[in-house]
Amino acid sequence: MNNKVITTMERAFQSLGYATLAYNFRGVGKSEGEYDEGMGETADLLKALSWAREQLPVKETVLAGFSFGSYVSLRALSEVQVDRICTVAPPIGLYDFSSLDPVSIPWTCIQGGRDEVIDAREVLEWVTRPESSADLFWRSGASHFFHGELIWLKNVIIASY
Repeated sequence: MNNKVITTMERAFQSLGYATLAYNFRGVGKSEGEYDEGMGETADLLKALSWAREQLPVKETVLAGFSFGSYVSLRALSEVQVDRICTVAPPIGLYDFSSLDPVSIPWTCIQGGRDEVIDAREVLEWVTRPESSADLFWRSGASHFFHGELIWLKNVIIASY
């Protein structure tokens, strides 16, 4: 939640007029619970989204996630209706993406070519397969945490939404 990629994403969406909700996954920071390989975290996302929809006047819902948050957001699509999704550095190869439903809503995927955590070529292959609907934004020199590329990341989000 206090990661510079996540705060950049949140500020970009706020600058577009979106109300945003950022939170730590279970077991991170001062949050309760234990890591659950994406299953419990997906349930947590669905609960947080339900709460936000009750609290705020929501016109359009965008799920946006960074790294593991991308995986959780993609998992949630099979259980909730949202308008769009934004994934940044989805952790292909670290989690089982093969069981995810195809994305049928507008999807922005942002990836750095010099990702030191995730194999960027695997992301490229996964996102560009024929059944994918993603609009891919690739920054060849960007690392997993977009060091020196946060303005570019923010501008991509602003231009895409």
